Amino acid sequence: NPFFAASALPYQAPPFDRIRDSDYQPALEEGMRRDLAEVQAIANQTSQPTFENTIVPLERSGQLLTRVGKVFFALTASNTNDTLQDVERVIAPQLAAHSDEIYLNAPLFARVKSIYDRRTSLGLDAEQATQFTAQAEALATASVASAVPTSTPAAASAVDEAELDKAILNAAILNGALELLPETLSNGICSLNPEVE
Repeated sequence: NPFFAASALPYQAPPFDRIRDSDYQPALEEGMRRDLAEVQAIANQTSQPTFENTIVPLERSGQLLTRVGKVFFALTASNTNDTLQDVERVIAPQLAAHSDEIYLNAPLFARVKSIYDRRTSLGLDAEQATQFTAQAEALATASVASAVPTSTPAAASAVDEAELDKAILNAAILNGALELLPETLSNGICSLNPEVE
């Protein structure tokens, strides 16, 4: 499978002359498997969480999944066919479940929270702080979302209040410094004030 190694072409451009429609699904599935193994290894570490042993490898995880995903979704959005659409239908729920397994990983969240609690003493530069904030916001937002069932109105009204409170507390990272929604989602979208967009 040509996706299993980084492309030798300039800028690691995809080797389209060697890629077949039948390559995408196995590459995506293997990418999810590898990504999950990498993330689980990060979450299961026994050493004290640090930026270098948690956030950096988390950012670098999933290279195969990223490599094949970029090509696959660019094609399905611009030059698709029946085979690619079939793969998309099969792979979409798998990707959703894969994402849940990462973002709802309690040990991973605990490691990120530990780093967040010590963030002011870590001496992070601006790039590291931005990278870290993005990871923390994604994990915190997923923690809240996981406590709210949305399959039916009845399920939504039967939210376990204790679980929701716990998730919201996690999202706030215990000190209220992290907004429930990432700033990019919550700012400038709309206002609750009359006549203010």
